[in-house]
Amino acid sequence: MFSTNDFMRALSYRDFFSPGCLALLVVALNEIVSYYSNDEWIRVNSGRFGLTFIGIMMVVNHAMYFYEHKRPNNYIGRIFSDFILLVLYSAISKLKQFLFETGFSINIENLGVLLGVLLVIFFFLAVYEASIALLKRLFRLFRWQIL
Repeated sequence: MFSTNDFMRALSYRDFFSPGCLALLVVALNEIVSYYSNDEWIRVNSGRFGLTFIGIMMVVNHAMYFYEHKRPNNYIGRIFSDFILLVLYSAISKLKQFLFETGFSINIENLGVLLGVLLVIFFFLAVYEASIALLKRLFRLFRWQIL
C-alpha cells in the first residue's frame, strides 16, 4: 500500500500528458468563471469554483490512470499523480500569467516558506487520498464497484 514501486515502474509520458490536459481544462474553467465574474454571486464564489474544479479533476485523473494502465493506482501513486496535476496546473497558470497578464512573479521570502507550503500541499493530498481510499472501501463493503 505504501510502496512507490508500482507507480514508478509504470511511469511514462501518459502520467504527465493526462494531468497536463486536465490542468489546461482547469485553467480554462477558471477563465470562464473569471469572464462571468461581473455577476455578484459568481464573484463571491469564484474561489469555491476553483477548488471544486481541482477536486473533480483529481478524481478524473485517477479514472484516467485506471483507463490507461488497466489497474488502479496505489495510495502513494495517487499522491504522486495528484502532485503532478497540481504542479502542472501551477506551471500553466504562471505561464498564462506571464504571457497574457502582469508578468511572472513569485513572492517567496526564503526556502523555509517554500518547504512549508509544499508540506501543507503534501498533507492536503495525503488527507484527500485517504478519504478517497476510505470511500472506496465503504463502497466495496456495500458491493458498489468503482475504480
